[in-house]
Amino acid sequence: MSVRESELSTGLQRFEPYPEYRDSAVEWLGRIPTHWEIARIKEHARIVNGFPFDSQHFDRDEGVPLVRIRDLYSGSAEVNYTGPVTEDVWIVPGDVIVGMDGDFNVSRWKGPRALLNQRMCCLKARSSLEPRFMAYLLPAPLRVINDLTYSTTVKHLSSADIGRIRFGLCPATEQTAIANFLDRETARIDVLMAKKERLIELLQEKRQALITRAVTKGLAPTVPMKDSRVKWLGEIPIHWEVWPTKFIARL
Repeated sequence: MSVRESELSTGLQRFEPYPEYRDSAVEWLGRIPTHWEIARIKEHARIVNGFPFDSQHFDRDEGVPLVRIRDLYSGSAEVNYTGPVTEDVWIVPGDVIVGMDGDFNVSRWKGPRALLNQRMCCLKARSSLEPRFMAYLLPAPLRVINDLTYSTTVKHLSSADIGRIRFGLCPATEQTAIANFLDRETARIDVLMAKKERLIELLQEKRQALITRAVTKGLAPTVPMKDSRVKWLGEIPIHWEVWPTKFIARL
């Protein structure tokens, strides 16, 4: 068991297991609580495909936001659209959107009301399915589809593939409880990751400063210094010489 799996197992030990489980007959899903049902995405969500908007009407300043695959995880669109609008491809904050090229990623849209571009789709959850619960469950089956999809160039996903995805459907109140728990725990993890990333940045800066100090000033802090007459280099040890690179290395 990996360290990550061990930590996850330890963290989940504080939760009571369900009384009974059964085989879901879905390979990626495994065993599920007996009161959960097996459902398909298309039975509980309306799939809206993006539209191939004409790039001649793309604009950085004017128009309405147009969400493309590159905007999947951001809260804003890089470009706007100024041409005729297709009314059935609007997305709103909180909608579940899927990138259908490349790695088949999924997220919830954080930006304002916007249009959805081609090679993306939006899953409009019905009352039987909590959108947050759907957003959390989709990455696992999409990863399986991605691994099984052969392509010599960029992999493509169809909305039919998404609609056929089978998952464990629990009661609405349970979906909400699970989504609330994951919102809270993933937010806590995100904070910890941000702190770790900042620490890594500071250590990288320290590493580079250490290297720069050693190769430009030497290792003896008390040695007499002189002006190198090189702007970026500044002062150097008095016994060092300044040479053009072309005299000491062959380019």
